[in-house]
Amino acid sequence: MTTLVLDNGAYTAKIGYSHEKVSVIPNCQFRSKTLRLKTFTANQLDEIKDPSGLFYILPFQKGYLVNWDVQRKVWDHLFGKEMFKVDFADTSVVITEPYFNFMSIQESMNEILFEEYQFQAALRINAGSLSAHRYFQENNSELCCIVVDSGFSFTHIAPYCRGRKMKDGICRINVGGKLLTNHLKEIISYRQLHVMDETHVINQVKEDVCYVSQDFYNDMEITQLKGEENMVMRDYVLPDFSSIKKGFCKPREEMNFTGKYKTGEQILRLNNERFAVPEMLFHPSDIGIQEMGIPEALVNSINKMPEEMQPHFYKNIVLTGGNTLFPGFRDRVYKEVRALAPAEFQVSVVLPQNPICYAWEGGKLLAENPDFEEMVVTREDYEENGHCVCEEKVRRTNQLRKMASSGRKQIKKTKPTEDATDLQAFDFNIEEEKKGLSGSDDEAREETPIVDKLGKKRSASSFEENDLGVGVGNEVQTMLEKFGADISKAMQAKRKRLEAFTKSSLKGSNQKIEQLWKTQHNQRQKLTQEYSQQVFSVLQQWETDVQKSEEQEEKLNNLFRQQQKLFQQARVVQSQKLKTIKELYEQFVKNMEEMEKSHEAFLQGAQMELKKEMALLQKKIMMDTQQQEMATVRKSLQSMLF
Repeated sequence: MTTLVLDNGAYTAKIGYSHEKVSVIPNCQFRSKTLRLKTFTANQLDEIKDPSGLFYILPFQKGYLVNWDVQRKVWDHLFGKEMFKVDFADTSVVITEPYFNFMSIQESMNEILFEEYQFQAALRINAGSLSAHRYFQENNSELCCIVVDSGFSFTHIAPYCRGRKMKDGICRINVGGKLLTNHLKEIISYRQLHVMDETHVINQVKEDVCYVSQDFYNDMEITQLKGEENMVMRDYVLPDFSSIKKGFCKPREEMNFTGKYKTGEQILRLNNERFAVPEMLFHPSDIGIQEMGIPEALVNSINKMPEEMQPHFYKNIVLTGGNTLFPGFRDRVYKEVRALAPAEFQVSVVLPQNPICYAWEGGKLLAENPDFEEMVVTREDYEENGHCVCEEKVRRTNQLRKMASSGRKQIKKTKPTEDATDLQAFDFNIEEEKKGLSGSDDEAREETPIVDKLGKKRSASSFEENDLGVGVGNEVQTMLEKFGADISKAMQAKRKRLEAFTKSSLKGSNQKIEQLWKTQHNQRQKLTQEYSQQVFSVLQQWETDVQKSEEQEEKLNNLFRQQQKLFQQARVVQSQKLKTIKELYEQFVKNMEEMEKSHEAFLQGAQMELKKEMALLQKKIMMDTQQQEMATVRKSLQSMLF
């Protein structure tokens, strides 16, 4: 079974069998000014004699495959007899798709590949994954790499570790070759010639003349110089597609710095446009795109990776895509990444010999892999399981080699909660503190003093020793009891007085409280009355306002109805006027026609009468001339005879 590798880019399609060489073909259709009815597909661009004002019909919009009708026609041309003569029953296809492609686009692609073309097997994969596979095959000792794919619509930055793409680090910059070409068209149209329709020509100008500046401000100062001192300025000869089929840049020795060229060539003089247009890849904010440039996005993507992987990414930066062919692109990326990266890390930027076909070469190597049959989705699997099996296989093939354990996130072990033990220890300390302050129960019983009847504190031992003085204390006790009775009577009398005083004071306070409550109640009633009156007045005003508004609404409605009636009457009057005008116009047209007819008849009658009169006049003139001639002849004869 043969394998067809198709890097289906937004501008060019890189296609070829795995055992053959690659072909780079435009992935679009064209229409020219001269032959507008005819559509040219893919490499039929060479058949157009005058490609000026070429109109592109692209299947991709903003980096995603949208126009399937155009894409089918391009694929029919590529797979057909004119190009690769694909035997679908004995061919498997490796086709690329953009990062984070939409499910609807993936399903449509599966249906077209398996149901319409009926490929035996298919593999959908990102172009960056194929580039990473090619890089890892060439550098077996490397663990990680980061791929910069700067293409037609976007610039993608994708890190890979052992063949697996790290989705957290994938970054997209909305700047590509299409934006650069359109910006160059706008600059040239504003400064020199109107070239907004010359996409094909200006794209060639961009590829031939533009470069990436290593010191932007220094080059801008050089462009302000005049004459031969300006080393940046170049003259580009535009094609006329008769004698000059393709534009070219004039050698510096043949440039005319003083005046115009004597030849009839149409020339573009390019100055700071040469490096200002590719500068958008490094500073998109210059044209209002608030995004990072390629070096900043590279460093940002690497910083999202684990720390142990970051040195490997800085050491393996791979540049792919057509925009990397600008002179100075690699050096500028290295210079700015080196300035942003930590000093202890080694920075290495790799630019392949053919960055446009680098992903296709990775697909070629992948097709030769012994595990390739396990990666692809066969037509039988698709017919049995549908799109689900395609997605499962794609997820497996995106991981070409399993990622090592170095890149995995370490899962922190959860420690047991110590709340209960802490609480127990805290309670235990409190109990110890209590014991330290109070002592044990037995100690408390031994040390607490005993209070006798006389009110004196003494210990239990002293109480036992002094039992002898009990008799003497009885008399004193009786005296004290009498004294206590008197004291209790006095206390009772004082209690009664206090109760009476408190009752009287409570009555006075209650009266004062009642008075205060009454005054406050009266004030509250007054406030409520005033508030209710205010609310009532506000409500009355509101009701009056509502009535006024309703009356105004009624007036407005009446006015509106009257205006509607007037408008309808005016429409009726206008329609009647229009009818009368139409009738008058028709009558006028009829009268004019009748007048023309009568005028024509009158003219014809007058012409006939004039002709008749002219004929009579001619006859009279002839008769008069004849009579005169006869008279002269007679006179002459008479003179001769007599």
